[in-house]
Amino acid sequence: MRRSDFISLKDEVPETIIELAYAGTHNFVGHRLPGYEKELALFPKILLPHFENASTLAFKRGFRLKIFDAYRPQKAVDFFIEWSQQQEDREDLKQLYYPKFSRSELFNEGYLAARSSHSRGTAIDLTIVEASSLNDLDMGGHFDLFDETSHTHSELISLAQKSAREELGSIMREAGFINYSKEWWHFSIRPAPWDQYLNFDIA
Repeated sequence: MRRSDFISLKDEVPETIIELAYAGTHNFVGHRLPGYEKELALFPKILLPHFENASTLAFKRGFRLKIFDAYRPQKAVDFFIEWSQQQEDREDLKQLYYPKFSRSELFNEGYLAARSSHSRGTAIDLTIVEASSLNDLDMGGHFDLFDETSHTHSELISLAQKSAREELGSIMREAGFINYSKEWWHFSIRPAPWDQYLNFDIA
C-alpha cells in the first residue's frame, strides 16, 4: 500500500465533514502531529464502498458523518510513544483528555497503541451530526477523552447519549465497520486486508 492507493474522503464523498484533530492544536498533545501536512482524511480506495455506504445510511436518517481522524502515519504513532515517556507539562490538556491517568498509562489502558489500525489505513474516528443544523449529537463525551465515559456501552452516560451512540454504531455496523469498545468514535474494517503499517505523510 502507498499514497497512490488512498483517496480523500471529502473529495469522494462531498457531504463528509472534516475536522482532523491531529492536523491542528485541538488534541491531547496540544499541537499538530508529525506527518499531518494537510487536513485530508485519507482512506484506501479499495475500502471506499464501506464509507460510501455509511454516508448514505447516515444521510437517509438525517445525519452527516464528521471525521476526526482516518489514515495516521506511523511517525505520528511513534510520537505518541515518545510523548508518553515525557514529564507532564500541560495540566490543562491532561484534565481535558486523560484526567484519571498518567501519560504512560494510556498505552496499558488501551487508549493508545504502538501499532494502530489507523496506520494500516483501515480505521476511522468519527461522529454524526444533524444534516440540517450540522450540530453534533451529544455522545456523552468528546473525541479522545480517555476515560471510562468514552467506553461505547458506558453506564455513566444518559439514555439519550446511549441512543446517539447506538445510532452511530448501527450505521457503521451496517456499512461493515466494527467498533472498538473503549472508544465510541473508533471504527475499523476487520480483519485488516493487509498487515502493513504505513508512514507516508498526509499531503
